[in-house]
Amino acid sequence: MENTSGIQPVRYHCLIKMLPKEEKTKGGIILPEMQNERHELAREIGIFIASGGIAFTGGDGAPSWPSWNKPRPGQKVLFNRYAGSIQKGKDGELYRLIDDTELGAIVEEDYEA
Repeated sequence: MENTSGIQPVRYHCLIKMLPKEEKTKGGIILPEMQNERHELAREIGIFIASGGIAFTGGDGAPSWPSWNKPRPGQKVLFNRYAGSIQKGKDGELYRLIDDTELGAIVEEDYEA
């Protein structure tokens, strides 16, 4: 997956693309605009886009995560609620810039939070 955000994380930071907000619940209830904004900001699942050069190394350059367990660009990931900062990319999409330690899991493609 190509990084079209114009944001390149450095050091131990990771760039996560936030998934589009839901305007309705699964049951079909329409969420008010204010609730939609809160819901999107609280989202805990996104798409891993990129990471800085020392992400997942413990800061010393030595791998601290096994390579099979590191997220790859395009994979869905879970991260801590309200982690990092929200940035708008040059592509108009919303991203979170978070520390690598804020990632909790790599999730399967059909997983829904």
